[in-house]
Amino acid sequence: MWRDKISELVVAAVREIERDVSLPVFSVTAPEDPRHGDYATNAALPLAKAARRNPVDVAAAVAERLKASGAGLFTGVAVAAPGFINF
Repeated sequence: MWRDKISELVVAAVREIERDVSLPVFSVTAPEDPRHGDYATNAALPLAKAARRNPVDVAAAVAERLKASGAGLFTGVAVAAPGFINF
């Protein structure tokens, strides 16, 4: 359930950032290290490749939109190199 909701929010954020790029396949998973949060997504990595942009910059842009659109759902949204977004 949470993974589906996070995926929906990520898709919406990505569409705001890169309207001309097809949304690549991405995952929402539990990070291996629990200090990184409850969930993580790699969405910025394939999106950055498709858009020919820096993955950390793409992750930061997606994270900012998630902070706004996911108000109340997340206690924190953080970017981790090389372009992961942790919740």
